[in-house]
Amino acid sequence: MSTKECPSCMADVPSAALRCKHCFHDFTVQVSRRPGPMIMLWSLAIMSLLGAGIMAYIVQTSMSVRYVIEPTQQEIQVTRTTLTGGTETSKIPFDEVTEVEYIEGGESAYYEVIAMTKDDERLLLRASEIALHGWANTVTMVIDENTDHTVELKKTLQRSEKE
Repeated sequence: MSTKECPSCMADVPSAALRCKHCFHDFTVQVSRRPGPMIMLWSLAIMSLLGAGIMAYIVQTSMSVRYVIEPTQQEIQVTRTTLTGGTETSKIPFDEVTEVEYIEGGESAYYEVIAMTKDDERLLLRASEIALHGWANTVTMVIDENTDHTVELKKTLQRSEKE
């Protein structure tokens, strides 16, 4: 008579048996395999690499951006500060600015002044809870006086989602 070994109690049981006579292990039930340690290690490695990539991206992106209007140099100076404390500076000539937009009910503050460039880039020049209409007029006039094209001041009223 042929026998097989019970996986639960390691006893020899007849091969035709459906249950172990010692521990009552059911041979008809298929035992599902749990993932091996290599699968777990590969999963952890992939998650670690993904997390490191995301953290590197967050650290490299700018934490704050500051715009300064320089009429004497006819440009907008852009200073970006990263999370690591580094700074990057760039300049946008007044000739690149197509319009200045004054927004009431903006995304970052209630009043916003945004400069639009020829590349459709939106530069948030200033955001405040205090009205900035006069400052937006001044920026428009300064850029207008220092370029050969007319920069339009566009006024936008955005409805808040709470209303």
